[in-house]
Amino acid sequence: MKLKNILAALLAASIFAASCSSDFLDTKSTSAVDQTEMFTNTTNAMMALQGLHKLMYKQRSTAPQMGYGVFMLWMDFMAEDLVYTRSNAQWGGATKLTLHHNPTSSYLNHIYGFFYDMIVNANMSMYKLYNSSNQAYIEVHKVKSSWTEDTLTWSNKPAYNTTVEDFALVGASGWYNWDVTDIAKSWYTEDHNYGMMFKAESSVETAGTNNYKQFCSSDFGGTYMP
Repeated sequence: MKLKNILAALLAASIFAASCSSDFLDTKSTSAVDQTEMFTNTTNAMMALQGLHKLMYKQRSTAPQMGYGVFMLWMDFMAEDLVYTRSNAQWGGATKLTLHHNPTSSYLNHIYGFFYDMIVNANMSMYKLYNSSNQAYIEVHKVKSSWTEDTLTWSNKPAYNTTVEDFALVGASGWYNWDVTDIAKSWYTEDHNYGMMFKAESSVETAGTNNYKQFCSSDFGGTYMP
């Protein structure tokens, strides 16, 4: 019986060692391409270009969502004197200039939506004007509800996703960057854009003014705008 237990233990150990071999753990992804390898040769580069071409011309879900080719037709049709042979011509209103200036129009989702499918990287850069005596991590979160700039305060701030999308260790003056790719993509998939919240981690939010971090907004103007 003791010999059988020893053999069973050795067999289990050999299986575990084989399953954790370095070759198995280093298996490359089958759904993504390493950017450092994409342009190492012309074959890889051609595959990347073909993928982009297919992405631009694929049909998404409904008739007007045909990619870049149909998008250019809409651009060409706008402001033209078009005559429809049917009074209820589908998507005929998409050629109205006024419609493309309406941020709540459902047409915009159909016509411009495919551009969001092509987002592979989105970053937010903000400039910190003054040095801080203490460093602190500033996080970026996705905002989940509407808000008004003129009346916004910390006490009436909108709901936000507690997931930290990215963070930066902020101290000295200068430019700081956050990866907001997932937030930018979600603005299309969830059909609304409420913006982003930048805040210190919860443990230092009330730790004193030495932890406050001020960044230049779009109202600042000049070269320090986000």
